[in-house]
Amino acid sequence: MIRPLLCLALFAATAAPALAEHPILPGYWESTSRATFIIDQPPKTDHRCLTPETVDQYISSPSTSHYKCSYAKKTIGGGKADFEGQCRDKHGRTFLIALHGTYEPERFRMKAVFNVPNLPISGSAVTEAKRISATCPAGK
Repeated sequence: MIRPLLCLALFAATAAPALAEHPILPGYWESTSRATFIIDQPPKTDHRCLTPETVDQYISSPSTSHYKCSYAKKTIGGGKADFEGQCRDKHGRTFLIALHGTYEPERFRMKAVFNVPNLPISGSAVTEAKRISATCPAGK
Protein backbone atom coordinates (compact mmCIF):
# COMPACT_ATOMS: atom_id res chain seq x y z
CA MET A 1 0.00 0.00 0.00
CA ILE A 2 1.26 3.48 -0.75
CA ARG A 3 1.74 5.47 2.44
CA PRO A 4 0.96 8.96 1.26
CA LEU A 5 3.27 11.80 1.23
CA LEU A 6 3.03 14.07 3.96
CA CYS A 7 3.56 12.67 6.49
CA LEU A 8 4.54 15.92 4.86
CA ALA A 9 5.70 16.68 8.25
CA LEU A 10 8.60 14.38 7.63
CA PHE A 11 9.88 16.58 4.85
CA ALA A 12 13.48 15.69 4.12
CA ALA A 13 15.58 14.34 1.28
CA THR A 14 16.38 16.08 -1.97
CA ALA A 15 18.61 19.11 -2.06
CA ALA A 16 17.12 22.55 -2.63
CA PRO A 17 18.59 26.01 -2.73
CA ALA A 18 18.31 27.98 0.49
CA LEU A 19 15.29 30.25 0.59
CA ALA A 20 15.87 33.98 0.96
CA GLU A 21 13.79 33.97 4.12
CA HIS A 22 12.54 31.06 6.15
CA PRO A 23 8.91 30.43 5.21
CA ILE A 24 8.37 28.70 8.56
CA LEU A 25 10.14 29.10 11.89
CA PRO A 26 12.51 26.61 13.50
CA GLY A 27 11.25 24.83 16.62
CA TYR A 28 9.27 21.78 17.65
CA TRP A 29 6.54 20.94 15.13
CA GLU A 30 3.52 18.63 15.23
CA SER A 31 1.81 17.46 12.06
CA THR A 32 -1.25 15.36 11.45
CA SER A 33 -1.81 13.67 8.09
CA ARG A 34 -5.02 12.16 6.80
CA ALA A 35 -4.92 10.09 3.63
CA THR A 36 -7.20 8.30 1.24
CA PHE A 37 -5.79 5.59 -0.98
CA ILE A 38 -8.58 3.27 -2.04
CA ILE A 39 -9.91 3.62 1.53
CA ASP A 40 -9.47 6.26 4.23
CA GLN A 41 -6.35 5.67 6.26
CA PRO A 42 -6.23 6.41 10.00
CA PRO A 43 -4.76 9.85 10.82
CA LYS A 44 -1.08 9.90 11.68
CA THR A 45 0.55 12.45 13.97
CA ASP A 46 4.28 13.12 14.00
CA HIS A 47 6.61 15.44 15.87
CA ARG A 48 9.82 16.89 14.51
CA CYS A 49 12.50 19.27 15.71
CA LEU A 50 13.46 21.79 13.03
CA THR A 51 16.71 23.63 13.50
CA PRO A 52 17.64 26.83 11.64
CA GLU A 53 19.80 24.59 9.43
CA THR A 54 16.99 22.14 8.53
CA VAL A 55 13.90 24.35 8.29
CA ASP A 56 14.34 25.28 4.60
CA GLN A 57 14.88 21.65 3.61
CA TYR A 58 11.75 20.64 5.50
CA ILE A 59 9.43 22.97 3.60
CA SER A 60 11.18 23.04 0.22
CA SER A 61 11.60 19.32 -0.50
CA PRO A 62 8.68 17.31 0.85
CA SER A 63 9.49 13.61 1.22
CA THR A 64 8.87 11.00 3.86
CA SER A 65 10.79 8.22 5.52
CA HIS A 66 9.05 5.85 3.08
CA TYR A 67 9.59 7.78 -0.18
CA LYS A 68 12.26 9.85 -1.86
CA CYS A 69 10.69 12.56 -3.98
CA SER A 70 11.98 14.91 -6.62
CA TYR A 71 10.11 17.89 -8.00
CA ALA A 72 10.32 19.21 -11.56
CA LYS A 73 8.15 22.15 -10.48
CA LYS A 74 8.62 23.92 -7.15
CA THR A 75 7.21 27.30 -6.17
CA ILE A 76 7.37 28.70 -2.62
CA GLY A 77 6.51 32.27 -1.76
CA GLY A 78 3.90 34.66 -0.52
CA GLY A 79 2.41 32.10 1.84
CA LYS A 80 1.81 29.49 -0.88
CA ALA A 81 3.72 26.36 -1.88
CA ASP A 82 3.20 24.24 -5.00
CA PHE A 83 5.14 21.16 -6.06
CA GLU A 84 4.82 18.66 -8.91
CA GLY A 85 7.04 15.64 -9.24
CA GLN A 86 7.58 11.98 -8.64
CA CYS A 87 8.20 9.81 -5.60
CA ARG A 88 9.87 6.41 -5.39
CA ASP A 89 9.72 3.86 -2.59
CA LYS A 90 12.53 1.56 -1.50
CA HIS A 91 11.22 -1.16 -3.86
CA GLY A 92 11.49 1.13 -6.89
CA ARG A 93 7.76 1.74 -7.27
CA THR A 94 6.96 5.27 -8.40
CA PHE A 95 3.97 7.56 -8.37
CA LEU A 96 3.30 11.07 -9.59
CA ILE A 97 2.51 13.71 -7.00
CA ALA A 98 1.20 17.26 -6.87
CA LEU A 99 1.27 19.23 -3.60
CA HIS A 100 -0.47 22.52 -3.00
CA GLY A 101 -0.68 24.40 0.24
CA THR A 102 -0.38 27.47 2.36
CA TYR A 103 2.01 28.39 5.12
CA GLU A 104 2.60 30.94 7.83
CA PRO A 105 5.60 31.16 10.14
CA GLU A 106 4.03 28.80 12.72
CA ARG A 107 1.69 26.59 10.66
CA PHE A 108 1.11 25.09 7.26
CA ARG A 109 -1.46 23.02 5.41
CA MET A 110 -0.63 20.93 2.35
CA LYS A 111 -2.77 18.72 0.15
CA ALA A 112 -1.14 15.99 -1.93
CA VAL A 113 -2.75 14.24 -4.86
CA PHE A 114 -0.90 11.22 -6.20
CA ASN A 115 -1.39 8.88 -9.16
CA VAL A 116 0.15 5.54 -10.01
CA PRO A 117 1.44 5.72 -13.61
CA ASN A 118 -0.41 3.51 -16.11
CA LEU A 119 -3.01 2.45 -13.55
CA PRO A 120 -6.36 4.00 -12.66
CA ILE A 121 -5.25 4.36 -9.04
CA SER A 122 -5.00 7.65 -7.23
CA GLY A 123 -5.17 9.01 -3.73
CA SER A 124 -4.85 12.14 -1.67
CA ALA A 125 -3.50 13.27 1.66
CA VAL A 126 -3.81 16.41 3.74
CA THR A 127 -1.23 17.43 6.30
CA GLU A 128 -1.72 20.18 8.80
CA ALA A 129 1.25 21.19 10.93
CA LYS A 130 1.86 23.69 13.67
CA ARG A 131 4.84 24.80 15.68
CA ILE A 132 4.16 23.82 19.25
CA SER A 133 7.30 25.31 20.76
CA ALA A 134 10.15 27.60 19.78
CA THR A 135 12.53 25.12 21.44
CA CYS A 136 12.77 21.37 21.09
CA PRO A 137 12.57 18.93 23.97
CA ALA A 138 15.88 17.48 25.09
CA GLY A 139 16.97 14.59 22.89
CA LYS A 140 14.70 15.46 19.94
